[in-house]
Amino acid sequence: MLDRFDFQLFLQSVHLSHQETNEDSNTIRQRVTNARNQQKKRYHHPSFLNSTVPSDQLIQLCGITKQQLDQLAVTCFHEKWSNNRTQLKIIRIARTITDLAGTKDITDTAIDEAISWKKHLKHNSQIHPNHTKSP
Repeated sequence: MLDRFDFQLFLQSVHLSHQETNEDSNTIRQRVTNARNQQKKRYHHPSFLNSTVPSDQLIQLCGITKQQLDQLAVTCFHEKWSNNRTQLKIIRIARTITDLAGTKDITDTAIDEAISWKKHLKHNSQIHPNHTKSP
């Protein structure tokens, strides 16, 4: 069942006195809007985003190299993520990370980050088993 969940996030509360400087909401909103517009332009369709574009079109247009695909396949094999669905999810997330960063092609760093999110999901499902049960 867990392979059907894309990602789960477990957030920690932040104390009100914690004053770290982050992006404000308007900056984040603009970055997301730019990323979504770039995706619609890339896929030549007004409703296709990284999450909804057909997988063959995603692979063709996402800007991932053969070397990155091969490395992803090796990583998925070692992590026992044996289905193509998992690899496609990681590519979709890596492409989105890259779009939010404003970069044209998928970077190795974006792939590593997407893989780390997948590993985080696996780790948290073991730590918080009640969070993964369906109601």
